Amino acid sequence: MKLLLLLTVALQQPDVSATISHAEAQVGDEVVVRVTVTSEGGVPAELSVPPYSGLDLLGTSQSSVFTSQQGRGRREATWEYRFLATTPGRAVVGPIRVRVGGDFIDVGELSVNVEAVGGEGGGAFDERVAAIVDAAPGPGSADDVTVAVIPSRDTILLGEQLDLVVVAWFPRDIRSRLRTRPTLMPPELQGAWTYPRTAALGVADTRTVNGRLYDLFVHHQVAFPLTAGELRVGPATVSYSLPLRTSILSREIPQEVQSSDTAVTVLPQPLDGRPQPYTGAAARNLEFVVVVDTGDFGVGNASTVTAQVRGEGNVSLWPTPQIRWPDGVRVYEGRTDVEISTEGGAIGGTKTFTYLVAPESTGTYVVPPPTYGYFALDSGRYVHATARPIRLVARAVRAGGSRETPPPQIMARRGVPTLDGLGRRLRWWMLALIAAVPPLLTVLVGLALRIRRRKPVQRESPADPTLEVLDKEFRAKLEQLMPGIEAREGDNLPAALRAAGVEAPVATHASRVRDRLRHALYGPEGATDATELAAEVHEVLRALPGGRSQGRRVTRVAGVAGALVLAWVVPLAGQFTTAEQLFEAGAYRAAADSFRLRVLDEPADPSQWFNAGAALFGAGEETAARTMWVRAARLAPRDGTIRAALQSVPPVDTNAARKTWVAPVTVLELALAAVVLWVVGWVIRALRVWSRWATALVVAGAVTAGLAGYLQYRYADPVALVTVPNASAREAPFGSAQASTRFVEGTAVRVERQEGVWRLVSRGALRGWVLASEVSEL
Repeated sequence: MKLLLLLTVALQQPDVSATISHAEAQVGDEVVVRVTVTSEGGVPAELSVPPYSGLDLLGTSQSSVFTSQQGRGRREATWEYRFLATTPGRAVVGPIRVRVGGDFIDVGELSVNVEAVGGEGGGAFDERVAAIVDAAPGPGSADDVTVAVIPSRDTILLGEQLDLVVVAWFPRDIRSRLRTRPTLMPPELQGAWTYPRTAALGVADTRTVNGRLYDLFVHHQVAFPLTAGELRVGPATVSYSLPLRTSILSREIPQEVQSSDTAVTVLPQPLDGRPQPYTGAAARNLEFVVVVDTGDFGVGNASTVTAQVRGEGNVSLWPTPQIRWPDGVRVYEGRTDVEISTEGGAIGGTKTFTYLVAPESTGTYVVPPPTYGYFALDSGRYVHATARPIRLVARAVRAGGSRETPPPQIMARRGVPTLDGLGRRLRWWMLALIAAVPPLLTVLVGLALRIRRRKPVQRESPADPTLEVLDKEFRAKLEQLMPGIEAREGDNLPAALRAAGVEAPVATHASRVRDRLRHALYGPEGATDATELAAEVHEVLRALPGGRSQGRRVTRVAGVAGALVLAWVVPLAGQFTTAEQLFEAGAYRAAADSFRLRVLDEPADPSQWFNAGAALFGAGEETAARTMWVRAARLAPRDGTIRAALQSVPPVDTNAARKTWVAPVTVLELALAAVVLWVVGWVIRALRVWSRWATALVVAGAVTAGLAGYLQYRYADPVALVTVPNASAREAPFGSAQASTRFVEGTAVRVERQEGVWRLVSRGALRGWVLASEVSEL
């Protein structure tokens, strides 16, 4: 048991890996360090900039991908740090320490050997550091090595940059005896975000103090305090080794020198004028820019919005801007990239936030001017950097570009064919009787047995509906209130319910119950309180407009008043705009929605499917129109109008042609033919006449039944056509997930799974998640 427990814990441990792009580099080369953390259960991971020496930080980026398979979550987070090799010698990054949940995982150090470009010096410093080194106090009368930590200022404001310069004084007579360069351990800081700048691998300066020559080793570190108060700066340590004798074979004695502790006072930012809420951003010369890449922005096509914050300050901790997105668009946060730059010794750079924006319908979406509030260190006031307003125009994407083929004329309502109506009344037990009774009768006649009729046993359906049934009823109720409302996520559902006439408390409660119901059906833990949840769903269904209790009252009233109002309602019916009138007026989008509602009521009427396809064709969605016409053709395969419409939108490839193939007969026609052949064959055999023909008819009936089953299997395959150009198939059902592949418009894919507004589709070895609005299912 203990071994099993240990194995289970080991399997749940996150997988952490760290790599470096170069093992050997030259001064000026770019070195990339990548840290990847893969954890089960979606546990988030945290990683700050690791310490480094001999390198300068150029930029950082972070991405996270969450996937869910078979009810189990898996998160893969990646950090990427770009460095510039600045100092010859061995450059080190680390130790790298990752926090996953409440545990810390030590990855270790990564190193790269940097070739010296020439000379011994450790490199020049900027004016900011040079001024601190010039003002550094001398070693006094000490004859040994001394170390001092010098802050740029003793008192700073929260959010300002603090420069810590470590100066190690080596008397020339001691430094000349060194066989290896000294190493310096920078001071430890608690409660500060640090940016190490340069390592003490060479002599930075030479000075004469009291007639004695000293060589200076200098280390520069930038810190940004995270809280107000006293910032304790720990001691810096310099390690070196001195040989006992001048002989090259003489052993060396290690030496270590430490500086004294230092304290810096961090003043809080002023309270006057502080906005609420305040994210804590502080910067100098900050600029805020929002760029929109519209591209083919429209229904089914997403656009990329990039927000950039530039200036001086702690770029890595600048918070995400608050953008008020309008209703009707879905927004997914993407990558966050950080570019570090140094100008005159001041840390700054650019932080880029990426958003993926997809509209739910055509129209113009106006985003108010985005603002970024921060504390301006140069003026000492709270200000807002304002970007230009965002204007997104979503249009219907029409396949075929400039082609303006008019849509075909719509059909008159046909109603459900008699054969289809008969097929809808058939049950599996009826088919089983048709298949079993004739052979059984033949055997009984041959044995001269008396046939006793027995009534089939009726099985009662379960008294209590399951959560799956309640989920379907809940979805149907939402679609009844407003078409498309079931696909709304987050806060959009309560707003849509209120727009449909639902009271605010009921709308909020319905949204919460739907989330609980989804979690119970699709979550990894299932339903822990199924009975209580079912009762709550029943209450919500009764509270929604047109609920069960209201339906009973309406039924009673309708039974009394129906005859009185019938003569008044019929003349008024012509005042409502029908789907046919919308189509004739050119309102193809509205007409398509109306015909789709009719399809839900009359799924066996081919004219409704055809008319929905014609309206979609007029709205520019030719691929979606083809799926509707395929459904119509499978109900009426020999109809010339439907066949001609299908030829006007040909498949994009052979795979799409195979997946949307239409047989010359329907499934019910084959099934009826199989029943006739089967029954007649066995009747003839029972009468002992024409036995040869009886065998042929029975075999023909069995073959025809097999063809009907095969055709039903082909038609039941969950196939969909991609309706947008270059649809991104993502690795997980999230907008920020990485796109694994892309599908061209018209590609036939197989729908394997549904998660809310996302569909897991595949074509051969290619798999990925797409939005439901990007495909049209058969």
